[in-house]
Amino acid sequence: MKQYYLLLLAFLCLAVTSEGWTQTTTVKGVARAKDTGEVLPGVSILVKGTTSGTVTNAVGVYSLSVPDANATLIFSFVGYTPQEIALAGRTTLDVELESDDKKLNEVVVIGYGQVNRRDLTGSVSTVKGQDLLRNIPVSVNQSLQGQIAGVNVNKGDGAPGGGISMTIRGANSFTGSEPLYVIDGIPFTSAATPAGAEGSMQTINVLANMNPQDIESIEVLKDASATAIYGSRGANGVVLITTKKGKAGKDRVEFTTNLSLGRVSKRIPMLNGYQYALFQNEAYANASKYIGTTLEVPFPGKIGRDPVLGENTYLPGPEDYRDGLPEGTQYPAGFKGTNWQDEVFRPAVTQDYTLSVSGGNDRGTYLISGNYLDQQGVLLNSGFKRYSLQFNLERKIGKLLTIGTSNNIAYTTYQLGKTNTSGAQPSLISSTIFFPSTYPVNDPNSAFRESLINTSNLANPYKTTQSARDFTYSTRVYTTAFAQLNFTPALNFRQRMGYNYNLNSREIYYGRDLNEGRTPVNGFGMVSDNNYSQLTMESILTYIKTFGTKHNINAVAAYTYEKGVSEYKTMSATGFPTDLTKNFNLRAGLRPSPLQNGRNDNALMSVLGRVNYSYDGKYLFTASFRRDGSSKFAIRNKWANFASFALAWNAGEEEFIRNLGVFSTLKVRTSVGQTGNQGIGPYGSIYATTIANVPFGGSEQSGFAVDNGRGLVDPNIKWETTTQYDFGVDFGFMNNRFNVTVDLYKKHTKDLLQTIQIAPSNGFNTMLTNYGTVENKGLEITAVGTLVQQNAFKWDLNANISFNRNKIMDLPADQFAQRLYYSYDNIFIQRNGYPIGTIYGLVEDGYYDDIAEVRADPQFANWSETQLRSKLGEIKYKNMDNNPASISESTDRTIIGNTNPDFTYGFTNNFSYKGFNLSIFFQGVQGGNIVNTNLLKVRMNQLGNVPQWAYDTRWTEDNKADAKWPRADASQVRVMLFSDRYLEDASYLRLKTVNLGYTFKTPVKYVESLNVYGSLGNLLTFSKYSWYDPDVNSFGGDASRRGVDMNSYPNNRTITLGFKASF
Repeated sequence: MKQYYLLLLAFLCLAVTSEGWTQTTTVKGVARAKDTGEVLPGVSILVKGTTSGTVTNAVGVYSLSVPDANATLIFSFVGYTPQEIALAGRTTLDVELESDDKKLNEVVVIGYGQVNRRDLTGSVSTVKGQDLLRNIPVSVNQSLQGQIAGVNVNKGDGAPGGGISMTIRGANSFTGSEPLYVIDGIPFTSAATPAGAEGSMQTINVLANMNPQDIESIEVLKDASATAIYGSRGANGVVLITTKKGKAGKDRVEFTTNLSLGRVSKRIPMLNGYQYALFQNEAYANASKYIGTTLEVPFPGKIGRDPVLGENTYLPGPEDYRDGLPEGTQYPAGFKGTNWQDEVFRPAVTQDYTLSVSGGNDRGTYLISGNYLDQQGVLLNSGFKRYSLQFNLERKIGKLLTIGTSNNIAYTTYQLGKTNTSGAQPSLISSTIFFPSTYPVNDPNSAFRESLINTSNLANPYKTTQSARDFTYSTRVYTTAFAQLNFTPALNFRQRMGYNYNLNSREIYYGRDLNEGRTPVNGFGMVSDNNYSQLTMESILTYIKTFGTKHNINAVAAYTYEKGVSEYKTMSATGFPTDLTKNFNLRAGLRPSPLQNGRNDNALMSVLGRVNYSYDGKYLFTASFRRDGSSKFAIRNKWANFASFALAWNAGEEEFIRNLGVFSTLKVRTSVGQTGNQGIGPYGSIYATTIANVPFGGSEQSGFAVDNGRGLVDPNIKWETTTQYDFGVDFGFMNNRFNVTVDLYKKHTKDLLQTIQIAPSNGFNTMLTNYGTVENKGLEITAVGTLVQQNAFKWDLNANISFNRNKIMDLPADQFAQRLYYSYDNIFIQRNGYPIGTIYGLVEDGYYDDIAEVRADPQFANWSETQLRSKLGEIKYKNMDNNPASISESTDRTIIGNTNPDFTYGFTNNFSYKGFNLSIFFQGVQGGNIVNTNLLKVRMNQLGNVPQWAYDTRWTEDNKADAKWPRADASQVRVMLFSDRYLEDASYLRLKTVNLGYTFKTPVKYVESLNVYGSLGNLLTFSKYSWYDPDVNSFGGDASRRGVDMNSYPNNRTITLGFKASF
C-alpha cells in the first residue's frame, strides 16, 4: 500500500512538472477592416486544429496563448473573408480583413434573366433551398409560409397533398389572386382538380409534384418593376422556382431520408355519452316546458319502446352511460359511449426518401434526383404519395453553343377523406365532431339510427373511413430545353421550349352502407378526369456589356408564344346491384347521369424587352415593356401593353455616406409600372350554346339554345390592369453583418373582371364584365443578420413583418360573393370603401331572459303567453333598420367583420456551434376574422352532439347573465340566423419548427459528410380560435371568400428524424 502512494505521488509530480516542459506563446494584435481602416470588435480568432481561441475586444484588440510559436491562426468575422495566417514565430500579429461582397454580388433570378443583387432595382425576395429544408416541408409552396414579407400562404384544407393558396401584397381580383409560378424559366399551369361529391371544395396542391429537396432557390417578384416583364399574368406577383443543377468537380451522391410521426395537434372537446344523454333529456324537457310538446325523454333509464328496433327494451339513462350499460340493452354491456375523434384520428407516419447524383466539368453538368414520399393522414383512409424524378443537364459544345434541359416527371396519389364540404352531404369532419357519442362504433342498426339525425347530414364517421373510396391520381410531365448561341461574350441568343402535361383522375364510390349510397340510391360511383397541356416557345436575345469602367448595360428582348389545351370528362351512376365492383364498372349502375365532357383552348403571344443600366455601380435604371395578345378577349381588346420604370441609388457607395461610418449598404429604390390579369375562361367574351328543345316551325324541335348559365356576355370585356408604385430602402450595417429592407407600396387595380348580378329583365341573371376597382397599400420590413459570432458559436436571425390594407372602389352598387354554405347566401359583401373579405350579417344582442323582455319586443306584441314563453333563452338580434316590428336578413344586416389580417410575420433563429445547428421558426397572424361555418351545426337541439364549452355556457334559468349559447331544445322550431356568432379572431402565433442537427465531417471512408437531425413541427399554437386550426382557407384561391373554415382537415403536430449523407 505504501508503494502505491509513492507511485501516485511520483506521477502527480511528473504531471505538474510537465507543465513547465510545454512551451506556450502569447500573441497580441489588432483587427481592422482593410477598406476603411476601422477596428473590428468581435472578430473570432481560432488556433487551427484546436478548440482554443478568443475574440477581439471593443477596440479590436486581442490576446491569445498558443501552444506553438509556428501555429496558424484563423481570423473570421461576419461580412468579411476569413483569413488563415501562420505565426512563423511572431508574437504580434495585426490583421486587415477584406470585405466579403458575396451577398451583394449574389446572382438573383429575375424574369428572363438574372442580375447581381447590388444592381437590383425592384422588390425581389429570395429564399434558398437550404433554408426551406429546415422546416422539413412536403411541398414547395407550403414551405414559404412566414418566410417572406408580403407573402401570405394558407392551407386550403390541410389534408395531405391538399390545396395551398398564396397571395402576394393583398388580393387584387375576384377571379383569383394566385401568383404566376415559373419553373426554370417557363410559366407553369396545372389541370383543375376533378369534380368530387356534391358540396366538396377539396383541391389538390398544384406544386405537390415537386420535391423540395430539388429546389435551389425561390425568388418572389413583388413590385411592378420586377413583375411587369410578365405582363398580363404578373398582377398577382410572380414566383420563380429554380431547380438544382450539377456542379463542376467530382461526382457527388446524396441520400436524404426523413421519417415523421404526426398526431392531431388539437381536439374539439365534445360531450361524452353521459353528458350527451343529460343534454338530450334537458332538450326534450325544455321543448315541453317552453314549447308545450309532450314530455318524453330519449334516455329515461327504464323499459320502453326502442324507435329503431320497434320493440320494448331497456332504454338507458344518463347514469348508465356514466357507469357502463347493464345487460339487456341494445348495446354491449359496459358500453359508456364513443369518442369519435379517438376512433377516426390516428398516429400518421410519413416516409420521405431522396437520392441524387450530380457532377460535371468545365464542359457541362448533370443532376439526377429521385424521390419517394408516403404521407399518411391523421384521418383514417387519407394520405398522399409522390414518386418523382428530376433530371437536369447542361453542356457546352465548343465556344459558340450551349444546350440544356430541365425535366420533372411525377406521379402522385391523393387519398381524400370527405373534408372541406359545404354541408349539402355528410362531411367526415362534421360527422366526427357531431355524431352522437351514445352510438357505438359497430352497430347493426346504424342505418336506422342515422336516419333519425339525417337532417343534420351526419353519418357514422368510422364506417365512412372504412368504406368510402375517394382517390385522385395525378400524372405530371414538365420539361424545358434550350439552345444558346454565344455570338460574343456580350451577346447571346437563347431559344427555349417548354412542355407541361398534367392529368388528374378522380375515382369515387359510396356504397349502400353509407349515407350517400344508402337505399334508394343503392351506391354512388363517379369517375372524372381533368387534363391540361401547355406548349411554350421563347426566343430571347440578351446583351450584357460594360463600357469603360462605369457604364453597365443588361438588355433583353424576347418573343414568346403559349398554347394551352384543357379537357375534362365526368361519368357517374347510382342504382348498383352490388358494391363489389365499386366505380370500376359504372355501366352496372341502373341510373347513369348524363355524360359530361369538354375541351378549351387558349393562346397567348407576347413581345417584350427590358433594359438595366448602371453607372459606376451607384445610379441604376430599369425599364421594361411587354405587349400581350390573348385569345380570351374579343378582337378589339385582345392586345394590351404593360410597362414599368425603376430607379435606384446605391447611396452607400457615396463618399459622404461612407464617412458617416454607419451604413455598409444603403440603397434607395423606387418604381412604377403596370401589370394585367386575363383571369377569365377561354371563351368568356362569346356566348355558348347548349343542346335544347326549341320551338321551330310551329313545333318543338331538337336544336341549340344560348346557355343561360353563362350569363349575359359583355362584348367590350377587357383586361384588368394593376398600376403599382413601390418605394424601398435597403440598409446594411457592420459590413453587412445585419441587413434591413423596407418597402412601401400602393397597388391600384381597375376594370375588375367579375360576374355581377343583373336584373332578370335582361334575360339573364348574371353578367361577366369589368366592374370596380381594388386598392392595396402596405408596408413590408425584413431583417436578416448575425446577432452573435464568438469563436465557434453563431446566432443568425431572419425576421419579417408585413401590413396590407385593401379597399374596393368604383362599384355602382353593392355586390355579393358566391354562396358561402348550403342555404347561406350573400355573406361576403363587396362595398365601396371596404376590403375584399368584408362579412355581412346580423348582430346579436344577448338572449330573451324573461317574459317581460319578450313582450317588450315589438316583433312579438301580439303573441300569446305560450308563444312568448317559446322565446325564452333564444337569441336576440339587434334591429338595424329602425323598423322594430321585425328582424329581416335583408335590412337588419350590417358589416360585422372582415377576414383580412392587421399584419403577418415570421422569424427564424438559427444557432450553430461547431457541428451543431439549432433552428427555431415562429410564424403568425394578427387580426382579422375567421368565418367558422362549423358552428352552424351547433344548434343545441336533438340533431347531434355539441362542444363542451357550448354546453357549459348554454342559457338556463340559472345561467342567464353568462350565457353564450341558447337553451337546449328539441322542438325543431328554432331559427338561427347568420350573425357575428360565427366570426372568430384569426390571430395566432405558432412555433412552427424546432430543428436540431449535427454534421459529421468525413465520419467514415467515402462519406464526405453526414447530417443527423431531429425536428418538431407545429409544436405550439397560441390562439383563441375554438376549432382545429386558424390557418385555414376553404375556398383556396377565391379571393372573394377568403378566411372560411368549412369542415377543414385538422392540423397535426409532427416529430421527424432524418439524415443526409453526402458521398
